[in-house]
Amino acid sequence: LPGCRYQDAMKQLARKPFFLALLMSLPLWIVFNNFIVAIMVSLLVAFFISMCYSLYTIKQIKPEAPHQADTQNPDESESSTPHNK
Repeated sequence: LPGCRYQDAMKQLARKPFFLALLMSLPLWIVFNNFIVAIMVSLLVAFFISMCYSLYTIKQIKPEAPHQADTQNPDESESSTPHNK
């Protein structure tokens, strides 16, 4: 499918925010007419996109076993209790 290659390329860009920022800085340079502002805005937007994609992929992963907070290792239970002298 031709759409799969496009989606894979977009996912790669979301995983590499610095490269995405470099690509976005060129059109933003024309829009803002200032390269420093274009780089700053593109870096902020690129890292925001990368963060959103990371959170999306984390939420897609389903935990295999429920986390039980009341179970502790024996070493942890001994270290958390105060020792009387």
